[in-house]
Amino acid sequence: MLGVILIITPSIVFAAQDTGFDISDGPVEISGQSGSYTITGSSEQNSVKITEGKHTITLNDLTIDLSRELNSGAFQISEGASVKLVLKGENTLYSSGTFAGINVPEGASVEISSESEGLLTVRGGMNADTGGAGIGGNSGESAGKITINSGTVYATGGRFSAGLGGGDGYYGLELDSDAEPSPEDVVGVSGNGGEITIAGGFVTANGGYKGAGIGGGYAGNGGLITISGGSVESTSENSAAGIGGGYAGNGGRIIISGGTIDALSEFAGAGIGGGEYGSGGEIEISEGMINAASNTFGAGIGGGQNGNSGKITISGGTVQAVNHLYAAGIGGGKGGNAEEITILGGTVTARGGSYGAGIGGGQDGNGGTVVISGGSVSAVAGSGAEDIGAGQGGSDSGSLTYKNTESVITKNLVIIIIIGVLAAAFIVILSLYLNLKKKRLISKQED
Repeated sequence: MLGVILIITPSIVFAAQDTGFDISDGPVEISGQSGSYTITGSSEQNSVKITEGKHTITLNDLTIDLSRELNSGAFQISEGASVKLVLKGENTLYSSGTFAGINVPEGASVEISSESEGLLTVRGGMNADTGGAGIGGNSGESAGKITINSGTVYATGGRFSAGLGGGDGYYGLELDSDAEPSPEDVVGVSGNGGEITIAGGFVTANGGYKGAGIGGGYAGNGGLITISGGSVESTSENSAAGIGGGYAGNGGRIIISGGTIDALSEFAGAGIGGGEYGSGGEIEISEGMINAASNTFGAGIGGGQNGNSGKITISGGTVQAVNHLYAAGIGGGKGGNAEEITILGGTVTARGGSYGAGIGGGQDGNGGTVVISGGSVSAVAGSGAEDIGAGQGGSDSGSLTYKNTESVITKNLVIIIIIGVLAAAFIVILSLYLNLKKKRLISKQED
């Protein structure tokens, strides 16, 4: 372990252990095996770099705004380095160009400590061609390991990048054509979400154009995303999942065991699952309050536009999954099939958009294998589709198995119930009318 080393030059401050810095004095570079530091102050040109080792860094009312620079990273963690962040006060980290707000490439890790009580606002670089994640990969990079245990975090991705997760996975790829590539040319090469864990705190993540809120950047898969607590709001504006894959990326593996989660894709991606052209991957929900929605073409939970559902298992929690146009509530996106959907418990509401199943295929998608063996389930399709089964235009309803369910409510069942209630009411009214008429007749006879 190194001792305290502090060297101030015109350009760089080198540090090892038990040291405090004011970023206005110059750039900060931290190396050595381990150390504990505090960084404060404000700058529009200086940055922080962690080149090696395992360190604890307290951000105390720190502002680094490099958004006016051409191409600069506010906070960079090198491959092989590990950082535990403690948030105090209000902290802002803005990068420019191809850089992530906090760069965590593959092989690096960042953890926001459970001791954190402050605020962190972080934004990846933005320009006309590319950008970096809010926290995660620079342009052309997948993310490493990102953990949030406490504090309040606002993370915004630059163009083609995730709020939390992968950078622009298309940038730097050598392709034969200048035209936008087909998904199979680029998916999973770079821009993947890495390993993202949220166990507490308040997290708001917004993806850049074609980047997931949490998960993959452009052409990036979601990676491994685990949410066990906290409050999470995650949004993609275009062609990517709220939580899961970026454009063309699948959802990866998404495990939700707690927390309050609102996940939204505004266009063509799933609320939770795949980006446009991406499947849902493997999604497991066992607890929590989950609201997952796609405004158009992607499933609430499952595939993005032209993406299949993947494997979806719900065993607990309160889950609402909604599509507003052409896709399933839970299942395939527009043009996508349901594959394997299992509901073992919980309270589940699934509403398909126009032509999409409640649970099953999107428009022109098949029903797949659906097993419901527990919990309370409400599945309502859009026009022309099956509540549980195929979307409008789908050729195969798939297979549906019910086992030991408390209740399964579909649109057709609701209609039957309403008809039954109206019929019972009619019988009661008719009976009362006949009894009243009989009494009047008897009264006239007595008179």
